[in-house]
Amino acid sequence: MKIAIFSESPTDEAALKILIEGILGEEIEEIPFPNHLRSRGSGVPRDVPFVLRAVYYNTEAEFLVVVRDSDDSPIHKKEHLEPNNKESEKCRLCDLRRKVNYALESLTPMAGKENFRVAVGVTVPSIEAWLLCGKNPFASEATWINKQKEKGLSTYNDRQNLKIELYGAAVTSREIMIERGTEAAKRLAENIKQLEELFPEGYGEMANEIRDWKE
Repeated sequence: MKIAIFSESPTDEAALKILIEGILGEEIEEIPFPNHLRSRGSGVPRDVPFVLRAVYYNTEAEFLVVVRDSDDSPIHKKEHLEPNNKESEKCRLCDLRRKVNYALESLTPMAGKENFRVAVGVTVPSIEAWLLCGKNPFASEATWINKQKEKGLSTYNDRQNLKIELYGAAVTSREIMIERGTEAAKRLAENIKQLEELFPEGYGEMANEIRDWKE
C-alpha cells in the first residue's frame, strides 16, 4: 500500500508509519511530499485541505493518514455526531473530519485514484501518550477525560511530563526523538489491540478506517 502520512513532526510520522503497519499487518510504502506543502504543529488543521489535494493530484499515494494532538481540546465522544452538538465545534477529531470531507468533495475524479481514502486520528493528549501505552499506567483516554474534569482542560504540565518520560529530560536532538519514538512504536505494533482498547476514539476509529482499506 502506498500511504502518505501528515502529522505534527517527523518524529510523529516515523512512529505512525510503524503503527499503521501494525494495524494492517504488513509493510507499507510511505509516500513523501515536499515540506513546503505544509507547516508543522498548529498548521495541521489549517493545511489539511491543501495537503490532501496535493497528495491526491501530485503523488502516487493511494491513501492519506492525518493525525494531530488533542492538547487541551475536548476529547471526542459519540455524542459529537448528533446534530447541533456544540462541543463538536471544539473537538479536533470532528474538525479534521469536516476539513477532510470538504476537501474530498472538491476533488476531480482521476484515473487510478478511484479508491483514494483518508483516515484521521487524534492523539490524546499527545502522541507520547500513545507511545507510552502499556508502560505508563495512566496512558489512556479515560485518564485524560478525568484530568480535564479536574483541571478545566489544562494538561500542559502533564503533556510535558509524557515527553520527558519518553524522550528524556535533556533530549533536543530530532534523531534521538525519532529513534525513541520508533522503538516505542515497534513495541506497540506487537500488541496493537492494546492501543485500541485504551484509546478507543482518537486511535480506535482511525484504526478501523485503515483496516477497511484492505477490503
